Amino acid sequence: MAKFSQIFVALLPLIAISCQSPRQEFPNDSSLYLKKTGVTLSGVGSDNARPPGDTHGLYALTPGQRTVHEILSYGRHLTVFWNNDQTFLAIIDYEGSNRQVLYLYDINKMALHKIEPEKLIDLAPSDHFTVRFKRWNNDSTISVRIGVYGSYQIEREIRVPFAEGAILRVIRSEENGAINILPAEILVDSRPVGAILGGNSRDIAVTAGKHHVIVRSQSFYDQQSHRTPWRSNRLKVMVAPGRTNVACLEPRSKGSTYSGGWTLRPQF
Repeated sequence: MAKFSQIFVALLPLIAISCQSPRQEFPNDSSLYLKKTGVTLSGVGSDNARPPGDTHGLYALTPGQRTVHEILSYGRHLTVFWNNDQTFLAIIDYEGSNRQVLYLYDINKMALHKIEPEKLIDLAPSDHFTVRFKRWNNDSTISVRIGVYGSYQIEREIRVPFAEGAILRVIRSEENGAINILPAEILVDSRPVGAILGGNSRDIAVTAGKHHVIVRSQSFYDQQSHRTPWRSNRLKVMVAPGRTNVACLEPRSKGSTYSGGWTLRPQF
């Protein structure tokens, strides 16, 4: 690695990329200089042993230490996106024609986090899927579009896990027969973040601060029609950094009969 560091440092005077574009493909003959953090990204090879099938490596060179850190090794190619402050990277690893893997990387901490697609969307073991980067919503969240091969596409917002954030937990505790399997869609700040069935809970990563939550679904009594959807009240929650806020979801009822819609209430 020492020899590789010397080669990497020697290349620095030749780097002329100014990051006018929000993305970069790797492997690439050019290095990428992130001016705001002073970190250089490169796909220059090294002598490090890699897992079978991985033929490339993505590296970060820190300006003060003059040390090279391997972010990850990969077999085919990557697309790297960075936020406005150039402190976080979103990396899509194209492992195969029908499989892309999403990573989030904290440049300051040099920490890599793999996003498991099963936590973002319900997938069968045989499902193939693709991940497409959509945008940085701000410096702590990104939106990606997940496409299930030959089935459907759905957009999900993901919080960069190294930024200051919190968890919003929605609990749907009823075990009431047929209504139990009626999926209810959760929206945080008007963005769909997932569905929940009876007897389950769902954790949603959010940034600290104020959020609004609603739930919607088809009508339990009129599931073949979209004319009478069920909706919940609009619940405002204030989420403190590092904390978990819990909201309970239940179908509205009058006596022993469902009256239509959902009720969201905070659990203290």
